[in-house]
Amino acid sequence: MKVNFTPVNTVQSYGINNIEILDSNIIYTPTPFKNYKIENQKECIVLNKTDTNTKQIISPELQKQFLNANITNSIVIKKSTTAPIKINAMFNEQNNSLVDILNIELQNNVKAQIIITYKGLPAYHNGLIKINMGKNSVLDIIVYSNFLGNNYLTIQDTKQQNAKINYCIIDFAQQNTIQNLYSTSLGENTKTQLDTMYFGKENAVVDLNYNVELTKPKNIACLNTIGALSENARKHYKGLINFIKGAKKSEGSENEYCIMLSKTAKSKSLPMLLCGEEDVTGSHSASAGKVDESALFYIMNRGINKTEATKILVGAQFNSITKNIFNEDIKNEILENIDRSINFEN
Repeated sequence: MKVNFTPVNTVQSYGINNIEILDSNIIYTPTPFKNYKIENQKECIVLNKTDTNTKQIISPELQKQFLNANITNSIVIKKSTTAPIKINAMFNEQNNSLVDILNIELQNNVKAQIIITYKGLPAYHNGLIKINMGKNSVLDIIVYSNFLGNNYLTIQDTKQQNAKINYCIIDFAQQNTIQNLYSTSLGENTKTQLDTMYFGKENAVVDLNYNVELTKPKNIACLNTIGALSENARKHYKGLINFIKGAKKSEGSENEYCIMLSKTAKSKSLPMLLCGEEDVTGSHSASAGKVDESALFYIMNRGINKTEATKILVGAQFNSITKNIFNEDIKNEILENIDRSINFEN
């Protein structure tokens, strides 16, 4: 079954469009989910009203599940926060299937931090996050997935004048990872910073689908993605920064790098820039490669075995993202995940 729709409809020949997975991986039966908590609610107003409408970037099968979501919340932030708002979903045998909708609204002149975590035992997750940024607002948001199961994440945001949003998306889900981001700037001088980190292993499918529209003058978009693949994992990266007419003096950049830890892993990347306006600046790059052999040899000469040396080098590559994470616990968990994920027995 096709679960993603590539945002770039101008290219059909790269074998990268519309990822397919087994139907059995997206079966969802609505049941109560009780391990879902919102901490630091004093920093915001929590409502049960939600909006399920999304851009057509995911399959109808996944979209339909949002009509029967078992968790729905809206968070309204009216003043700058003094501590991060934390949203935690913990999977276990009784709570192993979650479809959640979260609407986030920052009013004008507000600065906030939000941490969303999904952790636990084998599980299924399909999440929708909708963000509306008021004028002069700033949001730092971490979305961290670390559980045994399938993870589908859709994020859609709109930004008013001078609004800035800094995403950090970290996905160590153990089966399929499907991400969609649709970002639209509605005012001048906005910024979208997206830092993504992933690790695919065994027979996992990692599909990253990003679409950022710059519509007004002096908009900025920076997409930075780094990950690793081992065993038979495969990854598709599709990133689009679209300079729409009216986006004079805007800037956009994409950088995507995949570390190949196995001869049987496969990586495909399609970063793209579309330009309908003059006087803009855009750049993109995508690359994949093995761990640097000379660096590996150097470290192993210091008495460190190959597995441990590889962990050090992969951790150093991920550091370009982890150094900007404002939560120390998540930083430490990422390093632990790298330790557990890397081996040479496959």
